[in-house]
Formats: sequence, C-alpha cells, structure tokens
Amino acid sequence: MKRIGDVLRETRVKQGLTLEDIYKKTRVPQAYLLAMELNNFEALPKDEEEQALSRYAEILNLDFDYLMQIEREYQAERSSLMLGDETALTLAEATKQTERRFKERSSRTGSKDQNLSYYPLIILGTIASLILVFVLYMILQQVTSIDSSESSSSFSSSHVVTSGTSSQQTSSSTESPTPTLSVEGGGETLTVTAKNMSQPITIEVSLDGASEAWFSVTNADIDEAGIILGEGYPSHTVTLQDGVSNAVISLGSADGVSVKIGGQAVDLSSLSATDASYITLNIE
Repeated sequence: MKRIGDVLRETRVKQGLTLEDIYKKTRVPQAYLLAMELNNFEALPKDEEEQALSRYAEILNLDFDYLMQIEREYQAERSSLMLGDETALTLAEATKQTERRFKERSSRTGSKDQNLSYYPLIILGTIASLILVFVLYMILQQVTSIDSSESSSSFSSSHVVTSGTSSQQTSSSTESPTPTLSVEGGGETLTVTAKNMSQPITIEVSLDGASEAWFSVTNADIDEAGIILGEGYPSHTVTLQDGVSNAVISLGSADGVSVKIGGQAVDLSSLSATDASYITLNIE
C-alpha cells in the first residue's frame, strides 16, 4: 500500500521536477524533501514537519488532506496486521471452558478414583482436537491466499523402458528462461525491467570509487531509513519481499556506486543527477 512519500516522489517525477526545483520553490531543505519521499518524517524537526509537507504538496498540486488520508489508511492496515490471529485466544478459552465442565461433572458423580484416572486423558484429548482444528484452519487460510496467476513451475519427465533382462531410464526437463535486465531513462531516474528472475530477487549496492554512499529500497527487508555504506562496510545486499512486482531504489548519489539486481549489473552511466537518483524496478 502506498504512503505519503511514494505519492510525492511519483508525482514529482511525472511532472519532470527535481528535488532542487522543489527546493527553489519552497525553500525547504533538500534533505527534508528526500526524507519525506522516503517516509522518514522522524528526520524532520517536529515544529517544521507539517509546514514542510504542506509546501511540498502545494507545489505538486496535491491535496494535503488527501495525503493525510493515505497515511491514516496505511497505519490502519499496519495495525490490523499487528493484531495477530485471535484464534489462539479462542482455543485457550475453549480449553478453560472444557476443563471447568469436566470438573463440574466429576464433582457431581462423586467418583474420586474415576476422576483421577480419566480426567487428564479427557482434557488432553480435547486440547489435541482443538489444536488439530486450529492447524487445519491455518493451512486452509494459507492455501486460499496463494495467487495462482503468479505461480510458475518447471517440470521434468522420465520414461522407463524395459526389454528382457535390461532396463534404461531417461529424463528431460524444461530449461528456465535466461534472466534479463533492460534499462531506460537518464538524468535522475532510471526504469529497469527485470524478466525471468529467480525468486527471491536480491539487490546489491556497493561502493565503486566513492568513499561513502547512502541507499534505500522499498518493498525489501531493510528499514525505511536505508543503509549507509563506508569504510569497513562497502557493500550490502537486500532481498525483495515475495510476490512484489515493483520497487524503488533511492541513491543519495549514483557517482562511485554500483548496483546489481539478481546478480546482474545495472548500467548507471546515464544517471547524471548531482544529488539523489532513483531506479524504478519493474519485475515481470
């Protein structure tokens, strides 16, 4: 789901504006502008955050209330994912109710010896049944969530031929298509289309002449604040989340930096921006 920074960046790029253009019109420091595009609002002073965002939105002809609604929807979805599955609580409550029910039954019968013999077995059997139901439910949820349109598989076939006292087995399998990268654009933005990439897809950013560099990748296994490369830590590899079809690689500067996607180098020679550069990755 998109956040405020994603909308700001995409709208600015569509309008053919650079961060420097926005700075000249708003006088908001470029560092603040980049932080907002990366959804890193913690980097802005609290007393300037709303004013800076309002100025940026005004230059791009974006409604400020619309941006706030996007953030509220994102936070609501994130909160719902963090609530967890309530099935475990239901299981615990059902177990407690079963235990109370059997305790009441044993007290009415007055058979202390029989209660000591069978009560633990009954409780364990009930708990095992509830756990089995819970596991089956979770498996069903996983199966129904699979996106059949994105599934692909390679297959192999084998044939066994037997003649007299000798046998021979042969097998064949389809070869996977060759992974390819195509690069378009220039200036401060590139569009890279990746085809036939093996999952999971990795992105490696390394120093290639620069003494230090900063980068961030959306829809990946790193924090939104990004990664800083430098002496003693010249390279870092991130992994894209399963099933994503696009990502944005933000570079503090493309000068003296190399990028590899799925192990293949990306040609950055057409990036000429002196400040931040962006690589939009589309996965097919």
